[in-house]
Amino acid sequence: MNPDDFSTQDILNFAKKDASKQGHTLQTKYTFTENALGFYHAVDWNNDKWIFLIFTLQFLLFLLVIAARRAEVQLQAMLFLLIVFLAAGASVFNSWAHQNWQLFSTQDYFDRRGTFVSVIWTGPLVLLLLLQLILMVKLTADLAVKAGRLKVKSNIRKNVKKKKQKDSGPGDIDVTDTASTTTRRRKMKQRVEVK
Repeated sequence: MNPDDFSTQDILNFAKKDASKQGHTLQTKYTFTENALGFYHAVDWNNDKWIFLIFTLQFLLFLLVIAARRAEVQLQAMLFLLIVFLAAGASVFNSWAHQNWQLFSTQDYFDRRGTFVSVIWTGPLVLLLLLQLILMVKLTADLAVKAGRLKVKSNIRKNVKKKKQKDSGPGDIDVTDTASTTTRRRKMKQRVEVK
């Protein structure tokens, strides 16, 4: 029989039956730490260097996200979409890698559910997307505060200008007026004629 014909549950059932025949019990529930250590020890870190290429790419994407946090929104959106595209392609990569793992790996890490790809590839990319989203929300909030401050300053300037115009008499020349020299001369003539 081919080992690929058995599901994980079938293998566990066989192991439980075998353990009970020998008078032992088989522990099937593990803590997170035990599962994480089992995952760590199951990977051949010394011979499968391609995994470190994945980590390097993720680190470079992290640096890009940090560097682009104050960049134009279009650049951030393109980076966000690139990471989404890479995360969404994990299923296709997992299927291809399950069939061709001998080309680049010492063992088949790529099960049907995509556990390995989820932990090594998609999980960190989703965390990067979350980080980028938080940075984009912070940038948006900072811009909203800046726009609010500019609006308040603009309103103060308008109020000061209105008050100066109100306080000045009909013959007075407004020194804050930015009109041309010709307009100022006309105002001077009007003031002389009024007197």
